[in-house]
Amino acid sequence: MSDLTIFSQFVDDMPLRNITVKKFDQFVQMQSGQGLQPATINRRLSAIASFFAYVIVEFEGDTWRSPVHGQRHHIRMSEHLPCDVADNTFLPYWPW
Repeated sequence: MSDLTIFSQFVDDMPLRNITVKKFDQFVQMQSGQGLQPATINRRLSAIASFFAYVIVEFEGDTWRSPVHGQRHHIRMSEHLPCDVADNTFLPYWPW
């Protein structure tokens, strides 16, 4: 609920049908600009996407589409190095 509340405050009183992909892009950019971790942003995106999916099912005869696009709005998280690389245990194998 808190993720949906944050998004609701961002779009203010805008009707759901008026929320566009660009507006959602702005939301993602704002979240990134606040220094939030990618995992936090992705969790929020997932919650919002689920909400829109629910609403669209409720209006099943309608042609309205969700403004949330998984591939476009997913923030890529950095990956950690394997522990043998991170702690330099591979160095004895290199000749220099």
